[in-house]
Amino acid sequence: MITQDEIYNTVISFIKDNHDYSKWISRTDPKKDHVGIYFFKTLVAKINFLKSFNVSYISIPIKHSNHFKTSSLTQLKPVKDFIRFPIYDIQSIYQLKECFMSLYSLLESEYRDDDFFGCCHLYEQCSDAKHCLQENVVFSNRCWYKSHLINGRIFYGVNTNVNGGIYQ
Repeated sequence: MITQDEIYNTVISFIKDNHDYSKWISRTDPKKDHVGIYFFKTLVAKINFLKSFNVSYISIPIKHSNHFKTSSLTQLKPVKDFIRFPIYDIQSIYQLKECFMSLYSLLESEYRDDDFFGCCHLYEQCSDAKHCLQENVVFSNRCWYKSHLINGRIFYGVNTNVNGGIYQ
């Protein structure tokens, strides 16, 4: 039988290629019946054990269920606000790999924390390109200058159209 730790570690292995993944993935300590998996401070799954069927399963919040529609893994009956997939072995988890990767990418693109900064070392290149060039999505989401570029206000480089905070 597969353990909660094996399920968690396998899910995490799907994300390892992403930038700074370990900083943005966490888990709850094992509770009575589950371990919670969080991407960017958002609960994305619970790993449970169903005693009556002697099987582990992953519960996904309904709000993330669209990312799991492509899975060929059979679903258990939904409970409260969660869809559920039985996990019999490592192969079962791999049927959810693309789903977890898709959800991680979405949450990464939307994540912002309170640690904003003015701009990074790429500000002139971003100005010339008229958009943010920072590859680390979580880092770029915290850039104030990116919001100016999105709104067409360019302070630096060949495309400068703001002088002293006033459009030209």
